[in-house]
Amino acid sequence: MKKLIKHIKDLFKKQKVSLDPNSVEGKVLTALNTIIQSPAIQGMEFKVSSKCDKTSVINDIEFCDEVYVHDSYEEQTLNNTCIDACKVTRDAAKDICDATRATCNTGCDAVKVGYDACIGTCDVTRQACKGGCSAVDWTCNGCCSKGCDSASSSCKSGCNSAFPYQSCTDGCNKMSSDCKSGADSMYNVCVDACGYLTITGGYSFRLLNIKGVGTIQVTNVYDMVPKENELNVFSVSMDLNVPQVIANSYYKLWQDPIPAVEGNLPVVATDVKGSAKGTLTIVCDGSDESGYYLQLDSLTIEIPTNIYDSNALTQLVYALGMEVEYVTGGIVDMNQMLLDMANGMLADEVMKVINDILDDMKIADANC
Repeated sequence: MKKLIKHIKDLFKKQKVSLDPNSVEGKVLTALNTIIQSPAIQGMEFKVSSKCDKTSVINDIEFCDEVYVHDSYEEQTLNNTCIDACKVTRDAAKDICDATRATCNTGCDAVKVGYDACIGTCDVTRQACKGGCSAVDWTCNGCCSKGCDSASSSCKSGCNSAFPYQSCTDGCNKMSSDCKSGADSMYNVCVDACGYLTITGGYSFRLLNIKGVGTIQVTNVYDMVPKENELNVFSVSMDLNVPQVIANSYYKLWQDPIPAVEGNLPVVATDVKGSAKGTLTIVCDGSDESGYYLQLDSLTIEIPTNIYDSNALTQLVYALGMEVEYVTGGIVDMNQMLLDMANGMLADEVMKVINDILDDMKIADANC
């Protein structure tokens, strides 16, 4: 058919025809939407790659490993479980130190009772001594009272020797301090022995399928412009819309020794936009084949670029104790691979199946 069209164009290349943009635009729009929804287009089978054995149709595009990213990581981290055990042992040892100090001070309290009684006796004796000095002190300038004070001071010194309360409490405090220093030293040795743990983890993200592209609609046809140096050949632009696209994807996340989590995440996008450009050729030969013929030159389908629910993935990452930056790069790569495929293989495949039908289809009769 293409050769026939070219031959006819050559025969009639000097025959100028008029183009009514308004009527032709509407006919192109109607024809394309009719073609897209036809059983021929909707049922045309293809595979996304030569390595994929899954059969796709335009409304259910199945993937194998064409959009697949995965990675693993390994890092050294402190053995916090071991360190926590060291802390428990140290704290228990310090509790024993405090309990021993309290017991020691209880013994010192008994010493203090004897000390207080001894001091009290010294004070009573001093007061009794001074009671007998009033008749004497006036003749010896207080010599009697001074003697009483001196005797009391000697008495109290004897109390300190007989009942060493202060040295007892000092000893208890030093013993507790030495005990806690020993616990700290034991903790440091324990932590040094803990060493590091090797943590391993990773992720897998795979696009499973894209559903809904088959509902694509042409919403506008515009900019019909004659092609330079080509008679009866026009370029044409089109706006596209897909009411709803569902991208189904698979995820797997793991970080040892926690079991891996995996599942599917669907992302629904509505009113997905697209655009296309085509070549409209007018054939005029006086036969039934005279009319308008269209071929698509380019097609862009802006399917969802974010195929993963970031919030849902973030919660899963945190639940596993992973760092979110471990998976961020994978998600970015996945989105880019999907975008590249949408504007590459996917757009080319959709354009191919549409052009296969357009190849022999007259859009409208030409007023030649």
